[in-house]
Amino acid sequence: MTNFKARILSVATTAVFAGGAAALVQAAPASEKSSVRVIETAALRSVGHIDTRFLSYNVEAVEVTGGNFWAPYPKQGEAARAYDQGPHGAGFATDAYRKREPIDLVGNSRLQMLTRALGPAYMRVSGTWANGIYFQDNDEPQASPPAGYEGVLTRKQWAGVVAFAKVVDAQILTSFATSDGARLADGRWDPTSARKLFAYTKELGGSIAAVELTNEPNVRQKLYDPQIFAADQASLRSLVSEDSPRTLIVGPGSTGEAGFKLFPNPPEAISTARLLSGTPSPKFDAFS
Repeated sequence: MTNFKARILSVATTAVFAGGAAALVQAAPASEKSSVRVIETAALRSVGHIDTRFLSYNVEAVEVTGGNFWAPYPKQGEAARAYDQGPHGAGFATDAYRKREPIDLVGNSRLQMLTRALGPAYMRVSGTWANGIYFQDNDEPQASPPAGYEGVLTRKQWAGVVAFAKVVDAQILTSFATSDGARLADGRWDPTSARKLFAYTKELGGSIAAVELTNEPNVRQKLYDPQIFAADQASLRSLVSEDSPRTLIVGPGSTGEAGFKLFPNPPEAISTARLLSGTPSPKFDAFS
């Protein structure tokens, strides 16, 4: 088989290229061996562009608020310990969770330095815990979560998120609580807490670049009825258009459809097609 050597003459790092191989492989100069071929990348046709923030990362909401998060792997020979209950319930995985204190996003200069090297990026502040976190819109110490919630996000903690994002050149993507506490009497999503979070972010001089209604809605503990999901997405779009019109709505944010620990053989009930079958048909500005 003939050996080929690719000489890269020009590179556009934010572009995706396509083109016919026959048109791109040219004869090598006479001074080079006949087996060497030159690929003229400058001649490749651009078919799309990648956001400079494409390579991004997630900060679990429970890391910001503190709470029972995934436990570190046990050390060899370490005695078994009692598990802490996580948002999936205690039976999800024995010894899976451990109580964690909130991370220090403001005072940890080493964390800021290392994270800045990943920028520019999107910083997703979400996760399963975010589905039941109440935004405490005052400057009092962190209180116990109200009925229907599992955690509390304080203004000081969210201010740390906004400040950290500015330092590390990240744009914020987040999601909102959709638990029983964030529901109106008729079962519809209540956007009040989300509206307060938008307002406080603006007060801090920050912005929320993108939002998901909720984390992994297709495997929510109380499975979403497609009609309720459609109505909730419509409420979110109305909120964004009124309070933060430059914010993108992303989704559906599904998971597990190929199978994993909870669903080795995923049921139809968790399919994205079922989730999106309600009316009005949910609309998204970007895929997540």
